Amino acid sequence: MLSAEDTITTPNPWPIRAISLLMVIQAVVLISLIAYWVTQFDWDAELASEGLSVDALDTVLFTGALAPLSIILLLVAVSLFFQQRIAWLAAMILQGMMLFCYLWVYFMTTSYLRQSPWLYALMAFSVTLVLYLNTSDVRTAFLAKPARPDPDDLAAFERIEGISPMPLVDHHHEQPVD
Repeated sequence: MLSAEDTITTPNPWPIRAISLLMVIQAVVLISLIAYWVTQFDWDAELASEGLSVDALDTVLFTGALAPLSIILLLVAVSLFFQQRIAWLAAMILQGMMLFCYLWVYFMTTSYLRQSPWLYALMAFSVTLVLYLNTSDVRTAFLAKPARPDPDDLAAFERIEGISPMPLVDHHHEQPVD
């Protein structure tokens, strides 16, 4: 669970809002395309036959890979909008995984998905988001917290933590030596 310390308290700059909106648009378009591609088959005939056709199998694999990623994309877009620290890294990893799926379809299949102009548009959109995520405004919004002082530097550590030095020996209870 993330605490209040895990979020950034600065107001949302417009590039982060724009990226969040673009990621939501990407997820909606991807879910719509998956729904469209899945409805292009007569699944009763496909399931009644001995095996799935190559195009149907490619569609099932593409859907199985990208449907969960598109749902996660919506969650990452919301966390990016609220500037949670892990959101930038999650967005970059997610875009990389999506690009891997697109390249897999392009190079490893011979189905109708490969010739689809939507595949090129999805690839270009993901590349654009990766480049936009790496702009200086976005990256500085997700910088790590300033480093805490070294605990070996006792004075700085006590000042930061609000610790007052305590004597190790209590001199009030010592007996005078004769």
